[in-house]
Amino acid sequence: MNEIVSNRDLADALAAEKTKHRASEPLSIRLVQRSPTNPRRHFPEDAHAELTESVKKYGVLQPILVRVWPPAQKWDGGTMPVYEIVAGERRYRAATAAGLTVIPGIVRDLTDLEVLEIQIIENLQREELHPLEEAEGYELLMKKHAYTADDLAAKIGKSKAYVYARLKLTALCKEAREAFYAGSLVPSTALLVARIPVPALQQKALEGIAGNKHTGPMSARDAAAYIQRTFMLRLSDAPFPRGDGTLLPGTPRCHECAKRTGNQPELFEDVASADVCTDPECFDAKRKVHFERVKRQAKEDGRKVLLGKEAKKIAPYGTGYGELKDGYMALDRECYEVPSDKNHKHPTYRQLLGNDWKAPALIEDERTGNLVEIAQKKDVVAALKEKGIDVNRQSSGSRDPEQKERERKAKLEAAARKAIFEAIREKAPESSAHMTLDPKPVKILAHATAAFFGQLGSDSSTKILRLWLEDFDGKDWWETAKAFGKSITMMGIEDLVPLLTDMSLIGELAVSPWGLDKKPERLHATAELHGIDAQVIRKRIVDEEKAKAAAKDKKKAPAAKKNTPAAKLKVGDRVRIKDGLKGANGKARKCCGRVGMIDAINGSEHCVRIGPKAHEVVVCLQADELEAAT
Repeated sequence: MNEIVSNRDLADALAAEKTKHRASEPLSIRLVQRSPTNPRRHFPEDAHAELTESVKKYGVLQPILVRVWPPAQKWDGGTMPVYEIVAGERRYRAATAAGLTVIPGIVRDLTDLEVLEIQIIENLQREELHPLEEAEGYELLMKKHAYTADDLAAKIGKSKAYVYARLKLTALCKEAREAFYAGSLVPSTALLVARIPVPALQQKALEGIAGNKHTGPMSARDAAAYIQRTFMLRLSDAPFPRGDGTLLPGTPRCHECAKRTGNQPELFEDVASADVCTDPECFDAKRKVHFERVKRQAKEDGRKVLLGKEAKKIAPYGTGYGELKDGYMALDRECYEVPSDKNHKHPTYRQLLGNDWKAPALIEDERTGNLVEIAQKKDVVAALKEKGIDVNRQSSGSRDPEQKERERKAKLEAAARKAIFEAIREKAPESSAHMTLDPKPVKILAHATAAFFGQLGSDSSTKILRLWLEDFDGKDWWETAKAFGKSITMMGIEDLVPLLTDMSLIGELAVSPWGLDKKPERLHATAELHGIDAQVIRKRIVDEEKAKAAAKDKKKAPAAKKNTPAAKLKVGDRVRIKDGLKGANGKARKCCGRVGMIDAINGSEHCVRIGPKAHEVVVCLQADELEAAT
């Protein structure tokens, strides 16, 4: 056979090839038995009862397919049966339940491989075949008949990824299989559980995914997120060397391990990174071995190792959050005084110090269980200063230019949104001024609005209280919010519409420097409904900012000497070069404060001769960089 058109064609072809057809003949039911290789094990009771009733009325309309029971085939019962069912076990079961003594059948000479192929392919035509039974059939073909995933994919007309996904279901633990058959897992969530290589962890994942009578099972999307969050670990975060094959003898190095997502791409298409470990137990075992090695080496080097209570005293919340106690700092923390890279990541203190700088102590991070290098902050600051890095700057100038620009844009965007919001608030009362509703709909709307207010976060609700209560000073927030929520239920339509407008927009007023690409869509849509041109307001805010910046720069600029305005300087005038000038490289100019004579003027650029013999020449000076010498 050169080409298989469909699964149905294949089933017929396999049964016909190398065999002789026989006409249907009545077979004694007591001489027929189910096949031990049939992957199908579960038969829904309702479907079975329905088929049984049909058989009682009309008999078995389609013959079953059997072969003579092979003498070498194992049989655990009494007398060995005469025929093995190749296809049609549901019809056989229904006939038995209906009390029939004979069943129509077709007897063919088939090999074990042909039997298994027909059973699997025949069952694929039936919607009620369980995916786990299908998977077990594929597994049997691979184990007993040396099939590969490519062979199976070609035989059944499915993709290789489909075959791999089905085969992986056979890795489910007993509890997960039972949940799958019971309907607590669906094929997509069952595969997610099956990909966890440790049975104990599969059971733990099953508890979360299957849910309970109150929550119900998770969706496939939620289950995937839950498993990635709980049972998968980024190898880039591993505290141990991933290429060290001596950490756990008998286990492969991480990049060679089959439990790494990148080494099974057909099964982990939904996981963005190829460098993820799916075996947290192995990961943790390697971490512990590495922990002991680092601790032992640190003590041999004479470094202090803080563990347990001693460590918690220094780092009560772990080393990743907040400041450490007793003047210590963790070297793996990012240094925000140094500019970030294109991914907005700042270098760590360890990277800045270099590997040759030895930390005097290591501390156990209770949160991660890792050993982290720590040192006195003053020592780190001093060591970095020797390298030309000043991390003690606290002014805004210590932030990198990109961060400062983002903060400026965020501030400008917040001002624009606030102005648009205020314009909407002025118009909102007009929307409800002519509304007339019956008392009952107004009451329903009032209670819905009160519920909406109750669901706001503390930050948003505080802003609403400040807008609607003139005397609210931020104190007793809880009691004030409760009282305001009750008052909403008594409001009329003229107040409910503006309040609802405020609450729906209040969350879009805050702007993060790293969230500038998120547009305030509701704010703009509401402005348009009220006939407000948001872009005109934005332009006004930008123009005002430019005007303020220009006024600020003008105020900072040094005033020109009144006795000789810079614009009136001419060749031959004695001038003094002003203080505080900087060159193109940003460094202070050495000629500042010296006196000389203008030798030439070329456009806006002045050439000045200075020195005892006027032999030194300073070029490219602007008029406002000079003042008349007295």
